[in-house]
Amino acid sequence: MPNEIYVSPHGDDAHNGSMPQTDADLQDGPLLSLRNAVQMARQWRQNGLADGPVTIWLANGRYPMLFPLELGPEDYGVAHFKAMPGARPVLDGGIRLRDWERAKVNGKTAWCADVSRILLEFGPFHSLFANGRRCRRARLPDRDWFWIEEAPDQSDSEYQGPQAFNIELVRGSHRFRAAPGDLESVESWDGADVVMLNRWINERMPVASFDRRTRMMQMTIPTRLCLRSEFADASKTIRYWVENVKEGLSRPGDWYLDQAAARLYYLPLRGQKPEKTEVVVPVARQLVRIRGNVDTLQPAGGLRFEGIHFEYTDWTHPCNRPVHWDPYLPEHAWRKHGGFRQFTETNQANPYKDAGATPQAAFNIPGTIHMEMVNDVQLVDCSVRHVGLYAVGLGQGCRAIQLRGNALSDMGAGGVIMDGADSHSDPRLETGHCCIIDNHIHGGGQVFLAACGIAAINTVQNTIAHNEIHDMTYTGISCGWMWGLRDSVSRLHRIYKNLIYDLGRRGGMSDMGGIYLLGPQPGTFVDGNYIHDIVSAAYGGWGIYPDEGSSFLTIQNNVVLRTGSECMHEHMGRENVIRNNVFLLGGEGGVRFSRALRNRWQDFPGENGMFERNIIVTDGQPMIRDFLAYQEHNPYTFDLNLYWDRKQTEPVFECVVRYGKVQRRKLGSRQRRGADLHSVAANPGLQNMESVVLSLSSRSPARRLGIQAIDMSDVGPRNKRRASAPD
Repeated sequence: MPNEIYVSPHGDDAHNGSMPQTDADLQDGPLLSLRNAVQMARQWRQNGLADGPVTIWLANGRYPMLFPLELGPEDYGVAHFKAMPGARPVLDGGIRLRDWERAKVNGKTAWCADVSRILLEFGPFHSLFANGRRCRRARLPDRDWFWIEEAPDQSDSEYQGPQAFNIELVRGSHRFRAAPGDLESVESWDGADVVMLNRWINERMPVASFDRRTRMMQMTIPTRLCLRSEFADASKTIRYWVENVKEGLSRPGDWYLDQAAARLYYLPLRGQKPEKTEVVVPVARQLVRIRGNVDTLQPAGGLRFEGIHFEYTDWTHPCNRPVHWDPYLPEHAWRKHGGFRQFTETNQANPYKDAGATPQAAFNIPGTIHMEMVNDVQLVDCSVRHVGLYAVGLGQGCRAIQLRGNALSDMGAGGVIMDGADSHSDPRLETGHCCIIDNHIHGGGQVFLAACGIAAINTVQNTIAHNEIHDMTYTGISCGWMWGLRDSVSRLHRIYKNLIYDLGRRGGMSDMGGIYLLGPQPGTFVDGNYIHDIVSAAYGGWGIYPDEGSSFLTIQNNVVLRTGSECMHEHMGRENVIRNNVFLLGGEGGVRFSRALRNRWQDFPGENGMFERNIIVTDGQPMIRDFLAYQEHNPYTFDLNLYWDRKQTEPVFECVVRYGKVQRRKLGSRQRRGADLHSVAANPGLQNMESVVLSLSSRSPARRLGIQAIDMSDVGPRNKRRASAPD
């Protein structure tokens, strides 16, 4: 029985695809179209001509994919897509621009192209690439950001009581006043966006109008969060910039789309010439869509992609209401999303209001490779780059998906998003039992800055291991989700041996972590990860961050180094075991335990946790910053820890007691109150302390406390030959 089909950019769909090269008499050879190859494999299966998956071999070259490849339940187990030996096939969602003119813009010589045909066929586009480099949309200001002068719709005194800030927090605004001189020079706002950095999300609102006299900016949709500053400095407000304004076309590599005139302007980099520069307009938003039938619970899947490369897709403004937003489905087909049910109820937020910001972790942004109601799909040694959304997205009902050895880079959002059914949804739509291992994920947050390297939202029993995640604007790995101690489907995850570093440097987000956890997750282990160099804009650059209600976790054998805030922050935790970790040189301290005064869940009991056999090293900062008065009533067990301050003879512990008063105590004071009875203040004898090759000297006092050496030599991808697309 036939079980192989060959496809080539130089093939012919009149062939039968039975051989990799066209034969001498031109009668047979590879197919041209990947879609035709899939259709042929379907027919073989339906007619009984193939008794298993058909291998579709892809030859070297680029395969135009202006619309995504659709695979459904009828294709279950139909094919394995593989690169031919030595080949690098690329599924390409872009159109090349070649006919350039020259025009003067803002006193500079720009290239100009007629894009009326693209706009007519595909609508407005938001991305441009030149010689494989993402180009910047023309923006003001040229660097950094503006600060809003005033948000006139919002008042600190409108709401009263303990929930006042919670309600005000999610009360967005349609308008703000710009500072004098910032925006008055802009002539046309057609197709322009306001982009704001607001705590842990970034807002992106299309411009409705701007009044030069009053300097009032009106946006088509409101912000998601209030426009109150996240900074302790009262002189700072909210940061923003505007994109796709002609006056911002100033830096080589910038581009601007004049939609009304159907003209694209590009300022070339030094040395670039039109005839030798590949300029790509991405028009596809996704490249592969694998979708089962959610209504009948009939899955798609049984597929494998190996050695395939995916490039050039665009982004668009998502619907930010609580729906499973799909850029290729009409609005009436979007399904209700329960992920914000508890949050919106607790904060009296309107869940049906569209807003300018994607939710936390940009979890409503789908993947360039999109799956829903899918079983048993493997993505192995592939690459995804130059895309507008997440690289890979697993929606509700996805199980036994394996992503292994892939390179995911230059993404509008993040690397992998898993977004399953919550505890109030049909359990048959549960997403989980997936493996995300040995991948290299970097360069995310190019458009949606709050996206994560890997996000597992309302999922079950996933393995996230041996990944390298860096150069993200927000969190590395996010797992959970449920605010407070409420019903949650999240459980039994294994997050281990990941290398996570260099987060938060582009864009400037706050309230983030190398590994972020949210809500009860029984049976979840965070084990053996190496996290370093995490920064934030205003607050909250933590290494490991169990946030509101994170419970029943085991956090062990991790090394966290050089964070902007503390190395670990447990916010409203319960029954977590934190043991045998090394926390080094946190910018504000070693470890923080807190439960904010604005706590939504006043009856949440933080108790029965264990903090034992950990090493904390600081440079003058407190070992533990205790905002829960644990030192007063000890709901946690602290013991057998090793503390060392490199700048002081004796380490200090910071405790917030009644009425917000802060007390600084020594280890002896803690021990008299029953905490850290067997803990020691001493040099831990760490060798190569600021390196991944970390070890304990033979005389280290850590050994007497039962602290085990942590082997970090195998963190990150085990196969260092990472997948990459051709240049």
